[in-house]
Amino acid sequence: MSEEQINQEGSVNHQVADYINKAWACYTIIDQERQLKEPTSKMQLNDSITWLQKAKDLNPKDEQSLQWIKELEDWIRVWKKRHFDGSKMVIIGTVVVSLIVALPGLALISAAFHGEPVGDAIISLGKIIAWFIGGAFAYYFTSRAPRWLVDRRNSKFRLGKASSKFGWGMITSLINSDFSYRVRYKDGKTEVKQNMVGSSIAFILMITYFGFNVGIIPVRALINFLRNYVFYK
Repeated sequence: MSEEQINQEGSVNHQVADYINKAWACYTIIDQERQLKEPTSKMQLNDSITWLQKAKDLNPKDEQSLQWIKELEDWIRVWKKRHFDGSKMVIIGTVVVSLIVALPGLALISAAFHGEPVGDAIISLGKIIAWFIGGAFAYYFTSRAPRWLVDRRNSKFRLGKASSKFGWGMITSLINSDFSYRVRYKDGKTEVKQNMVGSSIAFILMITYFGFNVGIIPVRALINFLRNYVFYK
């Protein structure tokens, strides 16, 4: 290799290092102690990709330069990969409600085999189930957001997550009998009694929560599509 080629390669490597540094400079420091960086906006990620592409366009041959490029590419791939960012409670609730709604359908199908005119009822019931199941599938896929966006949202208060915790809290409270109390009698005996008022309120709130979220699941799917695929920044 001639001296001119060596100097040219050194210049390319220097330029690659400069572009890679500018790409990393686009990101936000999320951990001051460890100096960890991550994109917190779509613009930051796109700007970084632009600088990365400029480094690749130089077609470097040096192993160190290629390692810098590969490392940044790997991180960008991680940050761009989509993950489910919705409420599992909503999907579970939708499946449960769909199964409950489907139970009368079995009786209708049985009646239809016996010649009873229940065709319209079966069609109506099928539409309701399709609304729930279709909404659940749509909700799952539209709730997938890029890793960097999920991390940014998780760093702030999230009403959706709080709502999901509320739903789980109602269920676990009922299962674990949190609404029970212990009574001690004069003879020293004790008895655990259920607080029916508290249990009833918890049950009503849980049913209301499920009914509302399941009923509007296709609407939530549309909102999530706009949030995660169209208007996110």
